[in-house]
Amino acid sequence: MFKIKGSKSILVGNKLKITPPKLEIEKTPIVRSASISRPHTISISKGLGNNRDNKSTVVNKDIVESKNEIYGSASYTQEDVENVLKEISKRKEIGAALKMALTTYPPELSSHNITLPIENTYQEDALKSIKVFIQNLLKKELKNKDIELHARVIQEKESVKLYITDKDKLERLVEKNPLVLNFIKTFGLELN
Repeated sequence: MFKIKGSKSILVGNKLKITPPKLEIEKTPIVRSASISRPHTISISKGLGNNRDNKSTVVNKDIVESKNEIYGSASYTQEDVENVLKEISKRKEIGAALKMALTTYPPELSSHNITLPIENTYQEDALKSIKVFIQNLLKKELKNKDIELHARVIQEKESVKLYITDKDKLERLVEKNPLVLNFIKTFGLELN
């Protein structure tokens, strides 16, 4: 408990002397009640089976059974995986790059492996940062605990040259048919 003692003012000669207030702290013993009980917590050793308590093993069996219901070994199709990936791409945790990665190319399935073809290393890095989250959602939605998610950067497509200018178009035409060059020379044609 805190107490503040008032200030004093004393007249000494022609001057008024004021003493500042003092703060005094009284120590009071803290009384702890013996009736406070702590809530029961789950023990790791009990969960691992080191305890013979029937109550904890029943709880643990329920947890394992509920996990098996969620993460079973159900089979799934290509369409199922694509639908789940579309739903996952709508979640707010998924960025724009991952939305493209999840929906642009169809996933490749082999046994319990789902491989996502992605376009670049930026998408690969984004997927690595949230891979466990997506993998757990796939396991839950497809009811299969054995699913593993992988990414594969696809080879860059050969760049298709666009023929925009007239000169580019003429060069392409001459490549395809060299007689066009003779035609241009014979008639003295020029590009404008």
